[in-house]
Amino acid sequence: IEANDYSVIILATSENGKTEKVTLTLKVETENLALTTVTLVVDPKEITLGESIKAVGQLVSLTDTDIDIAEGTLVDIIFTSPTGQSQQFEARTDAEGGYQLTTTFQPKEVGEWETTASFAGTKTLKSSKRSTKFQVAKGASVIAFENADSALLGTELELVASLEPKLTEEAITLKILK
Repeated sequence: IEANDYSVIILATSENGKTEKVTLTLKVETENLALTTVTLVVDPKEITLGESIKAVGQLVSLTDTDIDIAEGTLVDIIFTSPTGQSQQFEARTDAEGGYQLTTTFQPKEVGEWETTASFAGTKTLKSSKRSTKFQVAKGASVIAFENADSALLGTELELVASLEPKLTEEAITLKILK
């Protein structure tokens, strides 16, 4: 019998013919949940700031009995920054238990990040979790000038530029050579 809550209706008749109806709730729990494991691959393991990361894996049952992982089973993917800030995404398994992050994720901090894939479990499957780390290195920014490439000797020139990727709270030094 499957783990669930069941309603049981009992009809009792006394010797004098009076009938009583009693409804009971029977809670069936299983103590032997099927063990699972979550695999997690983060690619690439090292990126520069501004690049994106991919996360894929599989949810697998570790029991001898034939227990299928239902298609669409939820796996949470959590990215934790070097400063402890977390971002959580949801992934759903395919028919073979495979999952992947369908959203593009671009880390916004330099340093070592942790990625965790977490399966909460079901009435028949035990929860499991797997973590791995990846590194985000400083990226290079490029200054692109948006106005004229040349000017006549002796004229004033106003330079308008943009910086990609944009940096916040970073000092920028621009050296103009004569």
